[in-house]
Amino acid sequence: MNPFKKASFGYRCKTALSCTFLLFQITQQKEYITFDLASLALKSFLEILKTNFDSRIFEVKLTIPEILMTDNVLKILETHYYSTPKTIFSMHRYIKFDPPIIPDYRSALQKKHYLAHQSLQIFQVTYQNSASLLKFLETLVYLGEPHRDRFVFFGEDKVLLEFLHSEIMFQLKYKFGIFKTGSVLKDPDVYKGGKMVISSDPPRFHSKWVNMSGRRLTISAYPNPPYIYIDKKGEFAGGAHYNILYFMGLKYNYTMDVDHVTPEGTGYYKNGMWNGMTGDTYYRRSDVGLFMGITADRYGLIDTVFLQPDVVYFMTRQPEAHDKWQAMFFPYTPVTWLAIFIAYFAFSATLYFLLSIGKVENKGYHTAFIPYQISLGQGFDIELPTQVKFITAIFMFFMIVSNTGYQSDLVSWLAFPELEVIPRDFPSLDKRKEYKVVFNFHAGTSYHYFNNAKSGVIKNVRKRFILEHEINMCVIWAAMEKSTVCISWGLLMPRAIGSNLTLPGAFKPMVVLSEPAVTFPIGFAFPRNSIFTDTFEVIAKYLRDSGLIRKWNLDVYAKYTSEGKSWMKSQRDGELFTTIDAKWKEIQASVRPFKFENVAAPFAIWAVCLLISAIGYGAEIVYAQKQALHKMALHKYLFF
Repeated sequence: MNPFKKASFGYRCKTALSCTFLLFQITQQKEYITFDLASLALKSFLEILKTNFDSRIFEVKLTIPEILMTDNVLKILETHYYSTPKTIFSMHRYIKFDPPIIPDYRSALQKKHYLAHQSLQIFQVTYQNSASLLKFLETLVYLGEPHRDRFVFFGEDKVLLEFLHSEIMFQLKYKFGIFKTGSVLKDPDVYKGGKMVISSDPPRFHSKWVNMSGRRLTISAYPNPPYIYIDKKGEFAGGAHYNILYFMGLKYNYTMDVDHVTPEGTGYYKNGMWNGMTGDTYYRRSDVGLFMGITADRYGLIDTVFLQPDVVYFMTRQPEAHDKWQAMFFPYTPVTWLAIFIAYFAFSATLYFLLSIGKVENKGYHTAFIPYQISLGQGFDIELPTQVKFITAIFMFFMIVSNTGYQSDLVSWLAFPELEVIPRDFPSLDKRKEYKVVFNFHAGTSYHYFNNAKSGVIKNVRKRFILEHEINMCVIWAAMEKSTVCISWGLLMPRAIGSNLTLPGAFKPMVVLSEPAVTFPIGFAFPRNSIFTDTFEVIAKYLRDSGLIRKWNLDVYAKYTSEGKSWMKSQRDGELFTTIDAKWKEIQASVRPFKFENVAAPFAIWAVCLLISAIGYGAEIVYAQKQALHKMALHKYLFF
């Protein structure tokens, strides 16, 4: 007999739903040991397993090297519970998923949150194969489904007891051992540091999906509100993600050991190693990473459970209002102004022509001043010929309507200054080269996104980065310095604004938030194939829908805003408080006096006209003097 041939044993339930469980055993030599009582324990477990709905969604066919079963175990497999075992020579790494053809298949699938592909794996443990089995299980932890598969181990009491207390066993969620005597070694209801208990009944795995009772979870937590909030005393005082873990611990009876000192950000790949919270979970130094951006780079390295979305955007100061001297020209568009001036000169030309026909004296003077006086809303005391009166009345009506519209709209242009144009999204920020770009550096997801982005806009903005580790300094920089933006996460920015840019009393921070550059799902991180992932996934869906996550975020923002207002009171003589206070008072003022900029244009026009008048007056004086001198010279010439 070939000692390396492969075999798979099909297991089919009596019900319409079918399932196949892998039966796996590795030995280095043939050993046929009779396990009469052990076989009964296995049969009892399989009877329980048949009623577990989760194990009957998909049929799984899997082959594994060299299976040597005892006679009694094989006899159980050949009963009416299973089809006859057959020998297969295909490679064991090939897995085939065949959905059973059953009437209620689709309705059953809709109730699943992931594709169930559990398998039952049965191992016979001996002195000779225990070392190779442990190596196999170490590989299975990373490449298999140790958090969903069911594992059953047969063996002599002493060998099996030592084997099941190996360190790798902590990574198998559903497991138990069957002694030769038929006794069962299984995990207790309350975790006891990995120690298993002896029982006469096999475990009911389908009712043990929450396996956290009695455990002490190690949490890798970069201290970044609102995910976690640490007060001035150094104690944990809130934060959405921390609160979830805390209240779940109260409900499911586990404790936490939170490391908020060692992690440096969410982490990224550098010099052949993952750092930050990603490194802690990937290298299994921690059971849970407090928060993590779920990105393509981390996919397959760690497990994640989605909790809330987050965006990356930038903040800049509120646009300043400018009083433009051109405001007096804004009520009409350039085309409208052109039409008004054309109408004015057309009336003047027509008036001159009609006055010439009527032989009115000083027609040039009247042609200049009658349209001018009508345009300014003034009357005139000139007796006009009959043929001029009608067109003059038409022009007066035209100017009354034009003046009324101009005066009404001019008030709004003078009272509401024009706001400066600021960038409100990343494409416009890319075009505004004069803007300084300060990036809140966390050595994690957002920084990695900008470094590896293929978009021209994002790459161009990245080249202008000024890295700033403290988000408080980042937002102050953007709020105080003109033409400056601060790029950070959407969940982090509000608490930095509230703690640094909020005055006491009723106050709304004078900042502008841009359109997001990208959105990332944020959630817990776990080691790959962690035995806690499925448990947290099921519980997290209720928390996402409850609204508690948003509520806990707002609680953190409120704390920072309250602390920020108290801090601002102590900074009344500082530049930051003075600048923000002056700007706020200016915005809140209901009535403000006009500045010189509001009337600069009329002053300029008046000054130009005054200058022209002065030049004309001077020219007249010079001309009069020349005329007087000329007359005197002529008089002397005639009489002398």
